Amino acid sequence: KANHLGFKKLQILGFENNEYHIKVSDLSGENEFLSYIRKDDDYNFVFLSIINSKIVTIEPPKDEWDLAFTKYTHTFYNNDNNSAIPYGVTGVLINSYSTFVHQDSVYGFEVTDLEIAKELNYVTDQNTIGYDWKNYNHDAGVYTINYEENYIIKNRKDTYYKMRFIDFFNDSGEKGNIKFEFQRL
Repeated sequence: KANHLGFKKLQILGFENNEYHIKVSDLSGENEFLSYIRKDDDYNFVFLSIINSKIVTIEPPKDEWDLAFTKYTHTFYNNDNNSAIPYGVTGVLINSYSTFVHQDSVYGFEVTDLEIAKELNYVTDQNTIGYDWKNYNHDAGVYTINYEENYIIKNRKDTYYKMRFIDFFNDSGEKGNIKFEFQRL
């Protein structure tokens, strides 16, 4: 469980010479620092720690990965007043620079082959696979897998794979342990 670190304010001062200029401080204006973040074309994102003003490397270079199994924050919206509700989820994010995904509930995992895969439409939204391949059963207090959902993945080398989720629990019943089947087409 994460510790609450308080609040900071952040101001983007500009972008010049391939570098973002950012000012960060406490809400009171104390502990202010300026940070200069150079854009790096080898990465999708460059990360700044607002605790110590250092650039940190979190993900590998964008040409070296396809999927990230991780916890992340998804924003849900209240149906009554459309207010935003940020909520931590466990799921799969894709490298939107070079990974393409088709979410399939028509063909099925067993039937999908290379010929079918080549005819599908693909998207690069980072959370195309996301977290909703599972559902939470409030009455039973457990997650269940949506077995009808399969994912066809095309990587930067035009290699196709099919993927489906099998479980969200390990043998001890601990949640967050993703089991999946993955096949090259």
